[in-house]
Amino acid sequence: MLSSLVVSWSPMFHGDTSSEGCSILAIGGKSGNISFWRVYEPQCYSITQRSKPPGALLIGLIQAHDSWITAISWSKFDSQLLLSTGCSDGSVKIWRGYTDDLAKSTEDGDAAFSLLKDVINIGSGPTSVLSLIVPEASPQKILLAVGKGSGSLQVWIYDTLIDKFDVIAPLSGHDQIVTGLAWAYDGHCLYSCSQDNSLHSWIIKGDSLHRVALPPNILGVKTFTDVPNVSDACFGIAVSPANLVVAVVRSFDVNLLNPMYEARSQKAAVEFFWIGGQNLGILKDEESDDENFPGFPNMDLVNWGQNILWSLNQYENLHKPLVLWDMIAALSAFKDSQPNYVEQILVKWLISNLKFEWGPPGIILPRVNTHLSNLTSRQLHLLNVINRHVLLREAELDNNNGEQDSKFWIKILEMSEKELRERLVGCSFSATLKGYNGNLHPVGLAQMRSWVANNDHVVKDYVKLLASKVKKIEKRYVGEEECSYCSSSVPFEDTEVGFCKVENHKVARCAVSMVVCPLTPLWFCVSCKRWVSNFAPESLFKLTKHPPTVDFEKRLKLKTPLRQNEKKQSPRIYQEKTSSVKKVLRGCSSAHTTTTGELGPSTNRLKFKLTEVSSPSPPQLGFDNALLPLATYEDEDDEDDERDGKKVEENGHNNHEEEEEDDEEEENNNGFGIGRRNRAIEIRRDCPYLDTVNRQVLDFDFEKFCSVSLSNLNVYACLVCGKYFQGRGQKSHAYTHSLEAGHHVYINLRTEKVYCLPDGYEINDPSLDDIRHVLNPRFSRDQVLQLDRNRQWSRALDGSDYLPGMVGLNNIKETDFVNVTIQSLMRVTPLRNFFLIPQNYINSRSVLVHRFGELTRKIWHARNFKGQVSPHEFLQAVMKASKKRFRIGAQSDPVEFMSWLLNTLHTDLKSPKTKKSIIHQCFQGELEVVKEIHVKDESNTMNIVSEKSRMPFLMLGLDLPPPPLFKDVMEKNIIPQVPLFNILKKFDGESVTEVVRPRIARMKYRVTRLPQYLILHMRRFTKNNFFVEKNPTLVNFPVKNLELKDYIPLPAVKEEESQRLRSKYDLIANIVHDGKPGEGAYRVFVQRKSEELWYEMQDLHVAETLPQMVALSEAYMQIYEQQQLPHQQMQ
Repeated sequence: MLSSLVVSWSPMFHGDTSSEGCSILAIGGKSGNISFWRVYEPQCYSITQRSKPPGALLIGLIQAHDSWITAISWSKFDSQLLLSTGCSDGSVKIWRGYTDDLAKSTEDGDAAFSLLKDVINIGSGPTSVLSLIVPEASPQKILLAVGKGSGSLQVWIYDTLIDKFDVIAPLSGHDQIVTGLAWAYDGHCLYSCSQDNSLHSWIIKGDSLHRVALPPNILGVKTFTDVPNVSDACFGIAVSPANLVVAVVRSFDVNLLNPMYEARSQKAAVEFFWIGGQNLGILKDEESDDENFPGFPNMDLVNWGQNILWSLNQYENLHKPLVLWDMIAALSAFKDSQPNYVEQILVKWLISNLKFEWGPPGIILPRVNTHLSNLTSRQLHLLNVINRHVLLREAELDNNNGEQDSKFWIKILEMSEKELRERLVGCSFSATLKGYNGNLHPVGLAQMRSWVANNDHVVKDYVKLLASKVKKIEKRYVGEEECSYCSSSVPFEDTEVGFCKVENHKVARCAVSMVVCPLTPLWFCVSCKRWVSNFAPESLFKLTKHPPTVDFEKRLKLKTPLRQNEKKQSPRIYQEKTSSVKKVLRGCSSAHTTTTGELGPSTNRLKFKLTEVSSPSPPQLGFDNALLPLATYEDEDDEDDERDGKKVEENGHNNHEEEEEDDEEEENNNGFGIGRRNRAIEIRRDCPYLDTVNRQVLDFDFEKFCSVSLSNLNVYACLVCGKYFQGRGQKSHAYTHSLEAGHHVYINLRTEKVYCLPDGYEINDPSLDDIRHVLNPRFSRDQVLQLDRNRQWSRALDGSDYLPGMVGLNNIKETDFVNVTIQSLMRVTPLRNFFLIPQNYINSRSVLVHRFGELTRKIWHARNFKGQVSPHEFLQAVMKASKKRFRIGAQSDPVEFMSWLLNTLHTDLKSPKTKKSIIHQCFQGELEVVKEIHVKDESNTMNIVSEKSRMPFLMLGLDLPPPPLFKDVMEKNIIPQVPLFNILKKFDGESVTEVVRPRIARMKYRVTRLPQYLILHMRRFTKNNFFVEKNPTLVNFPVKNLELKDYIPLPAVKEEESQRLRSKYDLIANIVHDGKPGEGAYRVFVQRKSEELWYEMQDLHVAETLPQMVALSEAYMQIYEQQQLPHQQMQ
């Protein structure tokens, strides 16, 4: 039964919402079904847990073929898994599954795989083996190698941008069945083996597959040619992690073995072949200028050097495991014969990563020490392993009498390890300060602080600052460790060993966390010969460089913990409900006095008093609240009235005494507090109720209305339950809620001041700044300029990670047309930057403008409490401004909404003098329109009258060719495809477009001025008196480098302006429609500029996708960005 199964493991992957790695096991059988089993990666590879077996979960089953499954192959690209399956009838299919869905799917539903392509095979014979790869250099292509039972080979190249399969003519590569296929060097080379005991290498050149010879063995290591040939067949092939070795499984011919000994015990063997010298035919002329080494052919060394450098650069991929056995073996073999050649390769690698000019190792190596901080953590780790295993394999690291080159490499090793340790310490400190709950659980913080103190003269300033912050908030980390033998204290003196004070026992310290190692089994590093009890966190090796060193005081705002003697006292305010308000207040005042007595002298408390008509404005938060000009109300206890100009002074430095509040005169007849008496508002930092603040329930995305009175005047949010209440006076809903529910901390949603009710004092604590930032996100101009360079993920309170700017939008009810429009406009950099700074539109009286600015800041905010945003307030403003043309609960067209939104924003933002706005700066272009109409003259003769005019545009509408009316011979509707350049001919100034409204005319269009951002709209929907039809035609378009001047004539410009007026565009957003007209849904593909990655977004769903997948859907509206010159990009 087992012999009829085909099994294959997928690459390891992580889901978007899960940090736990897993792999999928695919099992195919005779019925054509494939079952999928998810196996999780062990959370810790521990010696003590080595007997714990991993669990497997069945997650789905698909009917892949109609007959026997004979081959399965996997490949991974970003957030997708590609699966190729072969069958005994010769058919091959390619499937696609998203890692996030695979990480969450269960056996209750179908497997999360969809058919990507059904390969129509040519040739006869069953499919025996498959090999699938997505080249990193050409991610829009999928390479599929197919081995047949007849011994022939096929290579299919699938271009996802144009949805086209190209097949390389089948070759009779072997005489018998092909048993193994393996791609190497990112799809440049293919290796195959057969049951006829042959092994071949192939290279794709153009549209043909060429067989090339295996590279010669120049390393002096034994190969298959050095041992007797006793095998008769090959049954499998695999390529090593660095693509320097290929392994082949061979079975033995029993007739050639010793029948007494070998034939009884030996059945098969694995043979290794060096392929690092493979000539791929892609070397440049300037890359073959290496110096000659005696005994080695120059071209072979060039090939080896180029392939080793390529392999080293591949480890920059964070998803590629650092498995280096073949790299170490090859470099060690070269080191034994030609050590200078190894140094030359490593120097080239360092030069390419540090951006140095070429020079001999004696000049380059001393400079490397001062620039190691510019290397990524993976590069530093890779350099350390090669350094210890190859260059310093036989050198004593503490020997100062060695050769000069060894001294350089020893110094580089010491400095790189110090740099890695600093990064580890910085990551641990930052995780402690920010309260991360993810994979990084800092261990050994006290030892790390001691190490920083002992190395104060060489440690970077940002590490010292973080250490001081940790020392202030986490005193529990201070203390000495215990000896593993006698339990006496072990002071921290060294990072590798320690000695207890009583018996002077020598104990080992963990090379990572620097804590004393326990007596239980440990890990031993074969590279540095050190013991490890705690592994370094995975996040350390994802650092591109050392953490930033700028503005740490502002970024590390810590929550001040309550002192142990500050016990939370409930005020004695819960009297009988029939008692008067004055009596309740007196009870509060009495209880407050008792609490103050317990807390100690007032001189040790941070208390402030003020005397004015009302409280002052909140501390400056970077910019004024954008909605203050919109306010039309005054609070009975509001904080924006500064008519008397009184100043706040610290307690003990002013002569003003607090004036007791008059409860009977609290409110005026008009309800707005006009004519109020001067009152003193106490400001405190040590509120005992701060620990009741529940950030999990806070949501500021909805309209600011009181939950009781439904009023938007003077609204406060309860920071304990998240509900909104009006006012904070004695008769207000917030005051009543504080008495009934026992919730005491409230924030004014307009002034951002925080109060404790019913006591009434203001809370001024830095730990509440994160809530203010979520309520009203704020950006500095420097932060705005760095957004497109930021690659750092943010973490929400629920532990989920999200990318600022790539957050999902909640679909209130059939509002996906709004969500895709907003997500598309968020990729327009000038528009986004404009709305991130409220000063740019602070004078606007439009509620829609301010709501759009709020939504923009929330989407790009890196300190949100949750990983999604609800556009509820923006939708309410849209409904009011459009007079319910666009409303919640009614599906609309995103093209119509985009047109309305851009024109409305322009009207509200345009300058009275220039009539310009940020909308026109980004999107406005100009068309020349030639209109030809038929007019009768006095003699009743039809004459053609031509009118030429120029008109501005914000988007261009493109007409799709009509779909075929009849089915083909297979009784299937053919979905036509059209290149984007064909439908762009509408604007070449020569193509004629006939219109019937307002009157019959022939129109010609020509673009006379291109906008910075070009919006294209494909007219898919045709509406008549009865129903709406959808045109399913697929538009083939480029994702990058759309050159318009090659297809439509552009106006002639002066030579000095030709470099400024660019006609080449890159796609940044693509809105598509799925389903039937009126019933389908909209989603959008957007580009993340910092890493040039593409994401698919549909409401709350955000997933990374392949660039070639962008063009596989029914594009409806696109935004292209004009390519800029380097100096324009900097500007």
